[in-house]
Amino acid sequence: MSKITRYTGLIVLGDLLRGKKVIDCGCGEGAWLRILQQLLEPSLLLGIDFDFYKLKKAGGHCADACYALSDLENLGVREGAFDYFFCVETLEHIHQRDNSAVFDSIYNVLGQGGRLLVSTPGNRGYCMGGTAHCQFLSRKNLMSLLVDDGRFSLRARAVYYKYGRTPTMGPYNFSNLMVFEKEV
Repeated sequence: MSKITRYTGLIVLGDLLRGKKVIDCGCGEGAWLRILQQLLEPSLLLGIDFDFYKLKKAGGHCADACYALSDLENLGVREGAFDYFFCVETLEHIHQRDNSAVFDSIYNVLGQGGRLLVSTPGNRGYCMGGTAHCQFLSRKNLMSLLVDDGRFSLRARAVYYKYGRTPTMGPYNFSNLMVFEKEV
């Protein structure tokens, strides 16, 4: 499954509206920001990444976006300023010990009824097999971290897309796509 499929899947699942304020966390070189710009026509589009060199290239992909060098724990964004927060294949790169601070930070930047749109690898073997991933976040893990404490409610159920093969692991992945809504 390509990243474009994950982004469009989350947009459809989340029943997202045009003209809202959108963050794409872990935006890298900004290629997917252009897709968000075309599909959502946001009033504000912010790409965040912790890699300075990737962000330098990002403006070439989507000149209409703003960019910030940041990590998920210290977003440096005003509380309640955004409507939609995309984390597409990003959260698994965060150490488990940082989950609470990360989800607090995301919760704080979303406005009332804001939506967190998440895609994570669904196959533990692929997720933790020699990659830069620090944790495996299953549907159950995400529900426990986000819903059980009352910060978010699940707006759209997980959807799985199977894709790809590797010689050693066979069918190697599918993604959990989940949309959460901020509780007030």
